[in-house]
Amino acid sequence: SGNNTNRNKARNLENGVTVVKDFENCIVTFLIYQVLSFSIIVCSARDRNAANPRD
Repeated sequence: SGNNTNRNKARNLENGVTVVKDFENCIVTFLIYQVLSFSIIVCSARDRNAANPRD
């Protein structure tokens, strides 16, 4: 029965690792999204400046 407890512990550990990995994936996806949207804003602002010279 001690063996069974160890198996349950291992399964719980695997579940915990999966949750952490999912969380990391969420963070990475969010960061990529932030970077992409930021570059789009910068590029569109640059394009607008190129189309309308200040002087």
